[in-house]
Amino acid sequence: MQNRNLVRKVAMVGVAGSAGLLAVRFLFPNMGKKRRSSPIAKAVQEFRSAIGDFLSLLPKNAVDGFETDVHQVKVYSRLLRPEGNHHKDQLPFILLAGAGLSGRYFIPLGKLLSQQAMVYIPDYPGCGWSGKPMDPPGVGELAETIRSWMDANGIDRAHLVGNSMGSQVAVELAYRYPKRVGKLVLTCPSVEPMSRTLPRQFGRFLINFPLEPLTMQMIYMLDYTQTGFLRMLRMLQRICRDPVETKLPYIQAPVLVVQGSRDLAVSQAWAEKVASLLPNSRLELIPGKAHCVMYSAADQVAQLTRDLIHSEGAEPEQLFIVQGITQQQVLA
Repeated sequence: MQNRNLVRKVAMVGVAGSAGLLAVRFLFPNMGKKRRSSPIAKAVQEFRSAIGDFLSLLPKNAVDGFETDVHQVKVYSRLLRPEGNHHKDQLPFILLAGAGLSGRYFIPLGKLLSQQAMVYIPDYPGCGWSGKPMDPPGVGELAETIRSWMDANGIDRAHLVGNSMGSQVAVELAYRYPKRVGKLVLTCPSVEPMSRTLPRQFGRFLINFPLEPLTMQMIYMLDYTQTGFLRMLRMLQRICRDPVETKLPYIQAPVLVVQGSRDLAVSQAWAEKVASLLPNSRLELIPGKAHCVMYSAADQVAQLTRDLIHSEGAEPEQLFIVQGITQQQVLA
């Protein structure tokens, strides 16, 4: 008898509970459904993701590295090796950063390019984990440093990928030592003539800064702190003295110029001018990306670089590619 009463009570509780759930669902039909993320929730998620990406690039041992004595200064370099032995005959890549920056923001692109060949990412003297000389080097001195660094590491020839000032260093190296260079990728190349003063250069950096991914903004702040703010400004001042346009017509190597459509540090007009002055070049505009396009669009830049490397050496021409549409340009 007691068991029957217990069963009845349990059944009544079950019925009451089910009726209650139905009533709640009727009164609150959206309860339990996935809600759209609020702007604050999205911002928090983006911040967490950026912090994770930043922390993965932060340590010195994020990827393999080594030091080389060059002109009495220790130059630290990151090294990304391809898997297997079928890439031994491929020319390596050397990735060259912008003024005051370490090579850590090149790591995502380096990992993609290392699927094809060896990738080296040296920190300039005075930047990143490299030694700090008394005076920051200019473009010519940096080109000589990279050439000596190549000698010290047994690299006879390499493809060069530069960003901002790194593009100037790549051009200088190809201009002075054309036999040491395979092909060039110049991403957001600096410095256009109308901006060759320190105030204008720094001003352009400031207006471009908010357009970069949050992780890239963190890298800027870390690297400039590691380099030293005054040293970074002196480097900017020295690169402004480099008339890169006078050397471009003499570059023999095939060149890919990559420009972000939202880049406010370097104008699209200047990128087009750079491409037009090079005897064998093409220009790729990547929509929605700012100055550090090889970081924010690493997949696209890696694929464009592979296409360049695998292309046969054609007769000199200028190709302008906008959002994947190619047009042959006739230059006056």
